[in-house]
Amino acid sequence: MLELKKILPEGKIGIQTQMVQPADTRGNHVQWMNEFMGTPAYVDMIIRAAVDMIDKHLPEGYVSVGSSTELHHIAPTSLGMNISVKLKLVEIRGEHLIFDVVFWDDIGETARGTHERAVVSREKLHQKAQQRRRFLAERSFSNKTS
Repeated sequence: MLELKKILPEGKIGIQTQMVQPADTRGNHVQWMNEFMGTPAYVDMIIRAAVDMIDKHLPEGYVSVGSSTELHHIAPTSLGMNISVKLKLVEIRGEHLIFDVVFWDDIGETARGTHERAVVSREKLHQKAQQRRRFLAERSFSNKTS
């Protein structure tokens, strides 16, 4: 079994900053909100920051995958503003990594939440996906022949 506590110290911090671009406003689904950073862009920043912080330290053949994200918006951030995210690895529970997440822009805090990732074998992940595809294909075939 992979001992993540020997690879990644609890308390590890990762920070990323970017300028809010038009692509970051997609997903708002309301035209008049297209000047604001949308939830999908926040989640994307969390994922990129976590992968950048974690995956390079994992042994060959392992990868981290997102298992949950909780995000609470506090204040809007707009096009052209700088937005930063800080992830802090607060707990390692088996193969699960739990992060506290805080966002801020040029004025102050904009969102906070938690993010959880699981460290898995890349090979086992592919095998499980193949099993699911085979199951679907077999089910589809049996429905056509019934």
